[in-house]
Amino acid sequence: MNTQNLPSRPGPITVCAQLGDAARVMPPYLQFQTQPKRYRGRVATLSVFGGNRALDDALRNVCQDRVVVIDAQSQTLTSFFGQAQLGHALAGKVRAIVLFGAICGPSKLKEAVIPIIAMGITPRMAPSGSGTLIRHHFMTEIGPIQDEGPDNGQPGDYIVGSENGHVICKTTDYARVFGQNAL
Repeated sequence: MNTQNLPSRPGPITVCAQLGDAARVMPPYLQFQTQPKRYRGRVATLSVFGGNRALDDALRNVCQDRVVVIDAQSQTLTSFFGQAQLGHALAGKVRAIVLFGAICGPSKLKEAVIPIIAMGITPRMAPSGSGTLIRHHFMTEIGPIQDEGPDNGQPGDYIVGSENGHVICKTTDYARVFGQNAL
């Protein structure tokens, strides 16, 4: 494969074209809640249950330079992501938030400097109690979404998104086709 003519920072359409079946398109119900802009990065997955204190700590302390994919599918009427969580994500230098769930307070999140992608909005915020947080992977319609694990010892997923869609693939596949510098 000739990679000389590939862009150094490809968008989702190019990733799909180059990786074929190795690229998985994220579900269309995930929509930008902020101004659409291109984002990319290694994935950190967080499944959250109960309160949001554990999520706040993870956003602030363990997700630096990652696109954080939050599994809140177990919550149908409450949100785990609002203005406080955005503050923790910014302090933790998170690249983007992809939420399989709803956000709370969309008017306060609309102008965020990082992209926020979610299934929808709700007026109810989850309790601020400690809660439970599970890292590493979770299942979706497109299969498991995985990060590098607690010790960063396993190859995780890489995500690229823009107004044209959101695509996820293995970090190793992305680096093989587009090069280490494209990460």
